[in-house]
Amino acid sequence: MKFLFLFFSGALLLSACTGVSESQFSGTTKSGDVATKQSAAAESAPAPAAPASKPALQPEPEATPMTEKSQECWFAVSGTYVGLGDYEDTFPKTKSGNKIASGEGFDTVGGVFLAARADPYIYGEGGKEIDKAVDYTFDGIVVPPGMSVEIRPSANEAPIYSGEGPLIAIAGRSEGTGYGTQTTFKEKYEAGGLKHWPQWMQDYLKEKDGQVKIIGTHPGKWVKVSVVDGGRCSDAGL
Repeated sequence: MKFLFLFFSGALLLSACTGVSESQFSGTTKSGDVATKQSAAAESAPAPAAPASKPALQPEPEATPMTEKSQECWFAVSGTYVGLGDYEDTFPKTKSGNKIASGEGFDTVGGVFLAARADPYIYGEGGKEIDKAVDYTFDGIVVPPGMSVEIRPSANEAPIYSGEGPLIAIAGRSEGTGYGTQTTFKEKYEAGGLKHWPQWMQDYLKEKDGQVKIIGTHPGKWVKVSVVDGGRCSDAGL
Protein backbone atom coordinates (compact mmCIF):
# COMPACT_ATOMS: atom_id res chain seq x y z
CA MET A 1 0.00 0.00 0.00
CA LYS A 2 2.79 2.41 0.94
CA PHE A 3 4.51 1.60 -2.34
CA LEU A 4 1.41 2.41 -4.40
CA PHE A 5 0.99 5.75 -2.61
CA LEU A 6 4.57 6.72 -3.25
CA PHE A 7 4.28 5.71 -6.91
CA PHE A 8 1.07 7.74 -7.34
CA SER A 9 2.60 10.78 -5.59
CA GLY A 10 5.71 10.60 -7.75
CA ALA A 11 3.61 10.46 -10.88
CA LEU A 12 1.67 13.59 -9.86
CA LEU A 13 4.90 15.42 -9.04
CA LEU A 14 6.43 14.48 -12.38
CA SER A 15 3.32 15.68 -14.19
CA ALA A 16 3.38 19.01 -12.34
CA CYS A 17 7.05 19.55 -13.14
CA THR A 18 6.65 18.90 -16.84
CA GLY A 19 3.87 21.51 -17.01
CA VAL A 20 6.28 24.39 -16.15
CA SER A 21 7.33 26.14 -19.32
CA GLU A 22 10.91 26.97 -20.06
CA SER A 23 10.14 30.62 -20.08
CA GLN A 24 8.45 30.51 -16.66
CA PHE A 25 11.35 28.63 -15.16
CA SER A 26 14.33 30.48 -16.53
CA GLY A 27 12.95 33.98 -17.16
CA THR A 28 14.24 33.88 -20.74
CA THR A 29 12.29 34.33 -24.02
CA LYS A 30 12.09 31.80 -26.79
CA SER A 31 13.94 32.67 -30.04
CA GLY A 32 10.65 32.94 -31.93
CA ASP A 33 9.37 35.57 -29.50
CA VAL A 34 12.65 37.50 -29.82
CA ALA A 35 12.34 37.66 -33.59
CA THR A 36 8.70 38.77 -33.38
CA LYS A 37 9.45 41.53 -30.87
CA GLN A 38 12.47 42.74 -32.80
CA SER A 39 10.38 42.89 -35.98
CA ALA A 40 7.62 44.83 -34.24
CA ALA A 41 10.13 47.23 -32.69
CA ALA A 42 11.75 47.83 -36.06
CA GLU A 43 8.38 48.65 -37.63
CA SER A 44 7.38 51.04 -34.86
CA ALA A 45 10.78 52.79 -34.58
CA PRO A 46 11.10 56.08 -36.52
CA ALA A 47 13.15 55.92 -39.67
CA PRO A 48 16.73 57.14 -39.11
CA ALA A 49 17.21 60.73 -40.20
CA ALA A 50 18.98 61.14 -43.50
CA PRO A 51 22.48 62.54 -43.05
CA ALA A 52 22.50 66.30 -43.43
CA SER A 53 23.76 67.34 -46.81
CA LYS A 54 26.89 69.44 -46.86
CA PRO A 55 26.40 73.07 -47.78
CA ALA A 56 27.34 73.85 -51.33
CA LEU A 57 30.85 75.19 -51.57
CA GLN A 58 30.91 78.83 -52.53
CA PRO A 59 33.42 79.81 -55.19
CA GLU A 60 36.45 81.67 -53.97
CA PRO A 61 36.20 85.40 -54.74
CA GLU A 62 38.44 86.35 -57.59
CA ALA A 63 41.33 88.64 -56.89
CA THR A 64 40.54 92.24 -57.73
CA PRO A 65 42.27 93.04 -61.00
CA MET A 66 44.59 96.02 -61.32
CA THR A 67 41.98 98.51 -62.44
CA GLU A 68 42.51 101.93 -63.90
CA LYS A 69 41.35 103.35 -60.59
CA SER A 70 44.00 101.60 -58.52
CA GLN A 71 46.68 102.38 -61.10
CA GLU A 72 45.91 106.06 -60.57
CA CYS A 73 45.99 105.91 -56.78
CA TRP A 74 49.54 107.12 -56.39
CA PHE A 75 51.18 110.54 -56.48
CA ALA A 76 54.44 111.65 -58.05
CA VAL A 77 57.23 114.10 -57.28
CA SER A 78 60.27 115.09 -59.28
CA GLY A 79 63.23 117.42 -59.51
CA THR A 80 61.74 118.64 -62.79
CA TYR A 81 58.28 119.20 -64.24
CA VAL A 82 56.45 115.88 -63.96
CA GLY A 83 55.64 114.36 -67.32
CA LEU A 84 57.01 117.11 -69.53
CA GLY A 85 59.60 114.84 -71.15
CA ASP A 86 62.83 116.13 -69.59
CA TYR A 87 65.64 114.03 -68.09
CA GLU A 88 64.79 110.70 -69.72
CA ASP A 89 61.21 111.08 -68.54
CA THR A 90 58.93 108.07 -69.08
CA PHE A 91 55.91 109.40 -67.16
CA PRO A 92 53.23 108.06 -66.74
CA LYS A 93 55.10 104.78 -67.14
CA THR A 94 57.98 103.57 -65.02
CA LYS A 95 61.58 103.52 -66.23
CA SER A 96 61.83 99.86 -65.19
CA GLY A 97 58.82 98.85 -67.25
CA ASN A 98 57.12 97.49 -64.12
CA LYS A 99 53.61 98.44 -63.09
CA ILE A 100 53.23 101.73 -61.28
CA ALA A 101 54.05 101.18 -57.61
CA SER A 102 55.47 103.15 -54.73
CA GLY A 103 59.19 103.72 -55.26
CA GLU A 104 59.18 103.20 -59.03
CA GLY A 105 61.04 105.97 -60.86
CA PHE A 106 60.18 107.73 -64.10
CA ASP A 107 63.08 110.13 -64.74
CA THR A 108 66.72 110.69 -63.73
CA VAL A 109 66.20 113.62 -61.35
CA GLY A 110 64.23 112.06 -58.53
CA GLY A 111 60.99 111.45 -60.39
CA VAL A 112 59.25 108.77 -58.35
CA PHE A 113 55.77 107.34 -57.82
CA LEU A 114 54.76 107.17 -54.16
CA ALA A 115 51.86 105.71 -52.18
CA ALA A 116 49.56 107.97 -50.20
CA ARG A 117 49.88 107.35 -46.47
CA ALA A 118 49.18 108.88 -43.07
CA ASP A 119 52.84 109.70 -42.38
CA PRO A 120 54.75 112.36 -44.33
CA TYR A 121 57.72 111.74 -46.58
CA ILE A 122 60.59 113.72 -45.07
CA TYR A 123 63.90 114.60 -46.69
CA GLY A 124 66.74 112.55 -45.19
CA GLU A 125 64.43 110.29 -43.20
CA GLY A 126 62.82 106.88 -43.57
CA GLY A 127 63.38 105.42 -46.99
CA LYS A 128 64.60 108.81 -48.29
CA GLU A 129 62.00 108.58 -51.03
CA ILE A 130 61.99 112.30 -51.91
CA ASP A 131 65.69 113.01 -51.33
CA LYS A 132 66.77 112.92 -54.96
CA ALA A 133 63.88 115.10 -56.12
CA VAL A 134 64.68 117.69 -53.46
CA ASP A 135 68.42 117.60 -54.22
CA TYR A 136 67.66 118.57 -57.83
CA THR A 137 65.30 121.30 -56.59
CA PHE A 138 61.75 120.20 -55.91
CA ASP A 139 60.09 121.28 -59.17
CA GLY A 140 57.02 119.12 -59.73
CA ILE A 141 54.22 117.25 -57.99
CA VAL A 142 51.16 115.40 -59.27
CA VAL A 143 48.35 114.33 -56.92
CA PRO A 144 45.26 112.46 -58.22
CA PRO A 145 41.69 113.05 -57.05
CA GLY A 146 40.75 111.48 -53.72
CA MET A 147 43.91 112.57 -51.92
CA SER A 148 44.86 115.47 -49.69
CA VAL A 149 48.29 117.07 -49.98
CA GLU A 150 50.44 119.24 -47.76
CA ILE A 151 53.94 120.51 -48.48
CA ARG A 152 56.16 122.12 -45.80
CA PRO A 153 59.81 123.09 -45.44
CA SER A 154 59.75 121.04 -42.21
CA ALA A 155 57.26 119.66 -39.72
CA ASN A 156 57.50 122.80 -37.57
CA GLU A 157 57.10 125.34 -40.38
CA ALA A 158 53.94 126.63 -42.03
CA PRO A 159 52.70 124.80 -45.13
CA ILE A 160 53.86 125.96 -48.54
CA TYR A 161 50.71 124.42 -49.93
CA SER A 162 47.71 122.60 -48.49
CA GLY A 163 44.74 121.25 -50.44
CA GLU A 164 43.22 118.26 -52.19
CA GLY A 165 43.77 116.56 -55.52
CA PRO A 166 43.53 116.66 -58.39
CA LEU A 167 46.68 118.71 -58.56
CA ILE A 168 49.37 119.18 -61.20
CA ALA A 169 51.87 121.73 -60.00
CA ILE A 170 55.32 123.09 -60.84
CA ALA A 171 57.74 125.51 -59.24
CA GLY A 172 57.72 128.41 -61.70
CA ARG A 173 56.30 131.82 -62.49
CA SER A 174 52.69 132.76 -62.88
CA GLU A 175 53.57 135.69 -65.11
CA GLY A 176 55.17 135.74 -68.52
CA THR A 177 55.43 133.04 -71.15
CA GLY A 178 57.87 130.29 -72.00
CA TYR A 179 59.42 127.46 -70.03
CA GLY A 180 58.63 127.52 -66.34
CA THR A 181 55.43 129.52 -66.65
CA GLN A 182 51.74 128.77 -67.04
CA THR A 183 52.28 128.27 -70.76
CA THR A 184 54.79 125.43 -70.32
CA PHE A 185 52.16 122.67 -70.22
CA LYS A 186 49.44 124.63 -72.01
CA GLU A 187 51.36 124.75 -75.28
CA LYS A 188 52.24 121.06 -75.19
CA TYR A 189 48.68 120.12 -74.23
CA GLU A 190 47.20 122.14 -77.09
CA ALA A 191 49.67 120.54 -79.51
CA GLY A 192 48.45 117.07 -78.44
CA GLY A 193 51.68 116.14 -76.73
CA LEU A 194 50.07 114.99 -73.48
CA LYS A 195 47.47 112.56 -74.81
CA HIS A 196 49.35 109.67 -73.19
CA TRP A 197 48.63 111.02 -69.71
CA PRO A 198 46.01 109.32 -67.48
CA GLN A 199 42.39 110.36 -67.98
CA TRP A 200 42.14 112.31 -64.74
CA MET A 201 45.07 114.47 -65.87
CA GLN A 202 43.42 115.00 -69.23
CA ASP A 203 40.26 116.10 -67.42
CA TYR A 204 42.29 118.42 -65.18
CA LEU A 205 44.02 120.13 -68.09
CA LYS A 206 40.76 120.49 -69.97
CA GLU A 207 39.12 122.14 -66.96
CA LYS A 208 42.14 124.43 -66.38
CA ASP A 209 42.52 125.30 -70.07
CA GLY A 210 45.84 123.46 -70.22
CA GLN A 211 47.37 125.28 -67.29
CA VAL A 212 48.91 123.77 -64.18
CA LYS A 213 49.26 125.26 -60.72
CA ILE A 214 52.32 127.28 -59.73
CA ILE A 215 53.59 126.50 -56.21
CA GLY A 216 56.86 127.58 -54.62
CA THR A 217 57.91 123.98 -53.94
CA HIS A 218 61.69 124.58 -53.86
CA PRO A 219 61.93 124.81 -50.03
CA GLY A 220 59.71 121.76 -49.59
CA LYS A 221 61.31 118.90 -47.68
CA TRP A 222 58.18 117.51 -45.97
CA VAL A 223 55.42 116.06 -48.14
CA LYS A 224 52.29 114.43 -46.82
CA VAL A 225 49.76 112.95 -49.23
CA SER A 226 46.91 111.02 -47.64
CA VAL A 227 43.85 109.20 -48.96
CA VAL A 228 40.62 111.10 -48.37
CA ASP A 229 37.98 109.03 -46.54
CA GLY A 230 35.25 108.05 -48.95
CA GLY A 231 37.28 109.25 -51.91
CA ARG A 232 38.04 107.30 -55.06
CA CYS A 233 41.21 105.83 -53.61
CA SER A 234 39.96 105.03 -50.11
CA ASP A 235 39.44 101.33 -50.95
CA ALA A 236 42.58 100.86 -53.06
CA GLY A 237 44.70 99.56 -50.15
CA LEU A 238 47.14 102.41 -50.23
